[in-house]
Amino acid sequence: MEERNRRAPWWLIAQLWGLDVLAAAFLWGLSIAAFAQVVVIDEGPLILLGVAAWMTALVRRLSAAASGKGWYVRYYRSHIALLMVVTLCVTLAALWMLFFYVGQSMIGDLGRVAFPMLLVVLLPILSRIGLSKSAIALMRDLIIGIVYASACIVPTEYMCMGTIRISTAPVWYFSILIGLFFMMRRGWRDGGLEGSVSVIITVGLLLLMLAALATSISAPFYERSFCVMVAMGCACLQVLMRLRGTISTDAFFSIGWAVMALPPLLGIVMFTPECW
Repeated sequence: MEERNRRAPWWLIAQLWGLDVLAAAFLWGLSIAAFAQVVVIDEGPLILLGVAAWMTALVRRLSAAASGKGWYVRYYRSHIALLMVVTLCVTLAALWMLFFYVGQSMIGDLGRVAFPMLLVVLLPILSRIGLSKSAIALMRDLIIGIVYASACIVPTEYMCMGTIRISTAPVWYFSILIGLFFMMRRGWRDGGLEGSVSVIITVGLLLLMLAALATSISAPFYERSFCVMVAMGCACLQVLMRLRGTISTDAFFSIGWAVMALPPLLGIVMFTPECW
């Protein structure tokens, strides 16, 4: 990773501006809605999900530019004005969609989803009671995974008007998958994807894949498809783990969220004809 370069390669632009996060969130939300056999899929909640994920990604990039900690800090600082304008526009677009396009009935669900993020703010307090920084980082990754997974389910529950409630097992599987993905990103960025961290991620992905496949055997169709997607996500991340010695950090960050968008895309292709 060439931190000294202010200009990023063209193939990193989508990741640097969080567009891949938007695409991954939209595809996960769309696939879950398709598997739940939603008769009419409204694009509003799905677009709101993507925009909200994009807004969160941009805010994290602003935070990295301000704190000087993160990935490609110099790039963000050299584009700080444009980054602030884009973040403001995306935030206003998300608020407009929430209040005037999708409907205020989603506010309660989104508030329930976003509530765990408050725990991220409180995590530094745990360091004062002797908890290690690595443990706090692990907890942060898992909380972000819970928020991301829960947010991807909100559009389906909104379009089903509460008639379909996905059980907690697939949601937890998806949360852990995203949490392990964030652990992998952090370890790859900081050069610490070795030793115990590597073992935790590798074993965690294996156990998660086995649990998801075992749950899919007796689950309803939409939950079974959801579990299969999680298992495919585990397989994709295992492939990335095997490539960690052959590709650069820039290459990993450029394809990371694209890899996470692959399971729902494959799931839509494989299962959607049975959903309609």
